[in-house]
Amino acid sequence: MSLSLSINHRQTIEFFEQLGTLLNAGLPLERSLSMAGQTGEDSFQRHLEAMAQSIAAGQNLATTLSRYPQYFDGWTVSLIRLAEYSGSLAEGCHRIAQNLDRQQRRQKLYRSASWTLVLTLISLVTLGVVLVQGNNNHLLRLGFWVAFLLLLGLIMVLIYGLASRRLDTKLYRLLLKVPVIGQLIQIRAVLHFTELALPLGCGVPLLTAVELIRDRMPDPDLAAGLGVAARQIRGGQPLSQGLQGCLPGIALSMVRTGEETGELDEMLQSMARYYGTELEKNLQLIQAILRPIGLLALGSLVLYLGIQMIRSGIDSLPN
Repeated sequence: MSLSLSINHRQTIEFFEQLGTLLNAGLPLERSLSMAGQTGEDSFQRHLEAMAQSIAAGQNLATTLSRYPQYFDGWTVSLIRLAEYSGSLAEGCHRIAQNLDRQQRRQKLYRSASWTLVLTLISLVTLGVVLVQGNNNHLLRLGFWVAFLLLLGLIMVLIYGLASRRLDTKLYRLLLKVPVIGQLIQIRAVLHFTELALPLGCGVPLLTAVELIRDRMPDPDLAAGLGVAARQIRGGQPLSQGLQGCLPGIALSMVRTGEETGELDEMLQSMARYYGTELEKNLQLIQAILRPIGLLALGSLVLYLGIQMIRSGIDSLPN
């Protein structure tokens, strides 16, 4: 993520949090828009002024936000439209801000783990080549580095694909069998599922919310499970009935409990916090394992090359 996009993301979070607070305080939407986001960049504040003018001219907030895709994506605009329709705009703004903040933290964790993996791989491969070849001439060959960079590129694409894109079903099921990675994928699936709390918090009926969230599922099995669940909800069955085998046992039990108590929305938020913590623990554990390995490999490489240089210097001395 570039610096400008990161700034836009932070501004969007602050904007929705402030807008929700101002609306809860009873201020009209036009005035709330003119006051929210005042700590942002000048360009963002100018956009807010234009938004306030659009609201004053009779436009709804969702239509107004849709004109600024650099700050508000289609999913966010859809949620705002639903919140406006149900009369829960302030609550919807708060929930969107919380969800965006969680997404930003997760992306930082993914990027940090990705770079740790890449740097560790570079250190290990370089050390391995030096030790196997007995000298570092092989490192100067263009073909080696081209192949190595392609491998790194594939790893990065895979990691970022796991973080944000829908996987091919066969690849998804294959990765589920890989230790550690499979667990991360499963946690990621649950976290995406907990976004169901967003439309529910905006007053959207369960069936409509399930159909909305299904299209955003990056995990093919869970997306298919939500399709089954939607059909069963139409027939009067609970959501948990259609998700059998698609969610971990703990997550499914939490969904069932939320349905039985009539607090599915709150239970989904609890799931997001629980599995968000689990994701953080797993990624931090991976980094804690990889970093010493990478440092050890890098230190060994420096030591080996240093010894080689000293030996070369000694050999070059006249007898």
